[in-house]
This record gives sequence, structure tokens and C-alpha cells, in this order.
Amino acid sequence: MDDIFRNDDSVLLYYSPSKSWIKRVTNSEFHTNFGYVNLNDIKGKAIGSTISTNTGKTFYLLKPGLTDWIKNFKHGSQIIYEKDAAAISLLLDLSGGKTVIEAGTGSGALTAVVANIVGPTGKIFTFDICAIPQQS
Repeated sequence: MDDIFRNDDSVLLYYSPSKSWIKRVTNSEFHTNFGYVNLNDIKGKAIGSTISTNTGKTFYLLKPGLTDWIKNFKHGSQIIYEKDAAAISLLLDLSGGKTVIEAGTGSGALTAVVANIVGPTGKIFTFDICAIPQQS
């Protein structure tokens, strides 16, 4: 695993337990209410180092883990977080190589956890309804 960020890597900009963002290292700016950073300036920085916004706020530069991705998934109603995903996985006795059928993909958070558990030799099939607009 590389210990520095390269172009197009995913980076977790961590400010606090309730404020973090996953971005790509690209030639663009990322704006927040804490100021902005040039994402291109992250290139070559070590994982765990920091970057300051134009207003002097400090973000830690981390590699996003599965829980970071789940927290950043877009969701409309209820997302399945780590505690519930762990309980579901234990109750289903999930392990590498198993095949899982999921009804109701939703945000994909549980799908990501299950895919991580069953690994490259397992399979997950997930289905969700698709709303088709009606013509009037």
C-alpha cells in the first residue's frame, strides 16, 4: 500500500468525527464552510499528514475505509450503519465465498458490507424497484 497520495486517489478530508468528506485528488478546489483547499496540493503528501484551508482550518488526509464510504453514501430514507450491518452479517453467518440475494438495494451500504465479507469468490445479487415516471 502506498503511503502517499497520487493523482485520482480517494482521500478522506477529516476535520472532526461529524465533519469529513471523501474527495478525489484532482486539479480542482473543494469548498466548505471552513474554507477551501486545492485538491491538487494533496498530491505527494503522506497519508496522515494535514492540509490547511485558506482560512487556516486543518484537515487530516486519510485513506477512506469502508465505514467512511458508507457514511458518505447518498440515501433517501434509512441507511444500514455498521452496528446493524454487523448484526445482519452474523445472523446470516456470512463468510468468504457465499452467495447472497438482497431485496431492496437502497443506498447500497449493506451491499458494500456484504460484498466485502463474501469477497472475490462470493457473489451478491441485489434487486430494487425503479420508479418510472408516468406520462399524463
